[in-house]
Amino acid sequence: QEMIAGVTHIKIDIDGLELEVIKGSRQLLSSANLKSVLIEDDGNDATKQERDAIMHELGYTVSSDFGSQDQYTVFERTPPA
Repeated sequence: QEMIAGVTHIKIDIDGLELEVIKGSRQLLSSANLKSVLIEDDGNDATKQERDAIMHELGYTVSSDFGSQDQYTVFERTPPA
């Protein structure tokens, strides 16, 4: 638990299972210490829409989207209003 609390950045690249990892990692992704998440996915638009909705719900916005370059997307924690 203490080790996880120190995590500030995560990369998720699970060859097509990224959405399942995101769904199963909500508690970790909700950590206030976590500042950014880099996700490499397969580029499936329906999966990306669901992924983006979950990440937004968890308090993140897209800060960089490398699109056709291996589908890398960087999410950063949205500052409190």
